[in-house]
Amino acid sequence: MAEHQPEIGSLVKELDQKIITKGALDIKTKRLIAIGCVAVRMCEDCVYAQGLAAKNAGATKQEIIEALKVAVLTGGIPITSVAKSGVTKLFEEWED
Repeated sequence: MAEHQPEIGSLVKELDQKIITKGALDIKTKRLIAIGCVAVRMCEDCVYAQGLAAKNAGATKQEIIEALKVAVLTGGIPITSVAKSGVTKLFEEWED
């Protein structure tokens, strides 16, 4: 997509920067909400990306897992399958 429609990527990045700012909720909390949302939307690749963004915003492994547990509660058991590869990749790369 980025190769064929780079303006889409730019728009998404700009929207992300405008929404994921400190406000009533801090950035880490917004990223944890985002990882739950993308998991419920069944976007496997997005789980990794939002998990990495959450980590970079200060989230712990346990906080990411808990956000995904909430996603399972609201989205059902298939969320565990969707989140598995993204979380595995994220945690394998994680430097404690």
